[in-house]
Formats: sequence, structure tokens, C-alpha cells
Amino acid sequence: MGEYAGCLSPVAAAYDELYEGYETDEDGMFEGTPEGWKEMFMETMFPSAATLNRCGVMKDFGAGRTAVTEMWGNIQ
Repeated sequence: MGEYAGCLSPVAAAYDELYEGYETDEDGMFEGTPEGWKEMFMETMFPSAATLNRCGVMKDFGAGRTAVTEMWGNIQ
């Protein structure tokens, strides 16, 4: 694989190929990483249905963008 852009392709065949490459660790990317790191990486890059069910979708807030930006800035 060799390319680590940190994003995936929306093309199903490419997505499947990337998943397989990471899962089999064909280029040794996960060698020497702490225990559980590969699992965390895989869940981040290829989230399970359970993870996706907990997610929300951001949208364009239009004229409300300033208020939303301010609210996000107040989160501690």
C-alpha cells in the first residue's frame, strides 16, 4: 500500500482493497505499534455500524454559522 493519506475512497472496490490491505498489514504498517493500536486505527478508518449509529451529520448552518461556531468554541 504505502500511501497513508488518512482518508478513504468512496469507490467501493477501492474501499474494499484498502480495508484488506490494512487488515492483512501487507506492508508492516502496524509492526511495533502498541497493543490495540491496529484495532483503534481500523475502527477509525472503517467504523462499525454501531459506531456510525452514534454519529451525527454536520450541515451548512447558513446564517446561523456564526452562532454554531461560537457554541463549538465554548465547549470545554
